[in-house]
Amino acid sequence: MLCFIAILLSAIAAFFGAPWWTIIVGATVIAIVSVGDHRDARLQLAGLPLGGAVAREAIAFSIAHATAAAVAAYALGTATRMVVAV
Repeated sequence: MLCFIAILLSAIAAFFGAPWWTIIVGATVIAIVSVGDHRDARLQLAGLPLGGAVAREAIAFSIAHATAAAVAAYALGTATRMVVAV
């Protein structure tokens, strides 16, 4: 739920003309929530031979997806502002 709120707030902030670095704030919030979810998975994967590597890759993908979601939300907000202004 927090991820959806962060994405929505990033889009709304972009709609109202927030600076580009708002993407960093949105991506950070989404990444923190996603990495927290992977803590449980890390305990389940600990017994596997490559469990640690898989858990690290999952965290890296979470951070990448968080950044992509924040950029997309910001772009959506900016595009909406441009369309509404016309």
